[in-house]
Amino acid sequence: QLSVQLSQPVKGQLAARVIDSKGQVVYQQSGINLAGSNLLQLSVAHLPQGTYQLTLTNGSDFTATGSFVK
Repeated sequence: QLSVQLSQPVKGQLAARVIDSKGQVVYQQSGINLAGSNLLQLSVAHLPQGTYQLTLTNGSDFTATGSFVK
């Protein structure tokens, strides 16, 4: 499980996208509602070992990107 701590609350619902080192989208989820929490948890157990890029957006005023290694 991947845990992402956001520095501030985000308005609206989030969409998450994970891209592998080959540029392929390997995980996508929309409609994520944090309900007042700043902690997002994504299930990445199905992903093989490697380096990935995560993008989070609410479609309007919030976008965040980061990378992680599994």
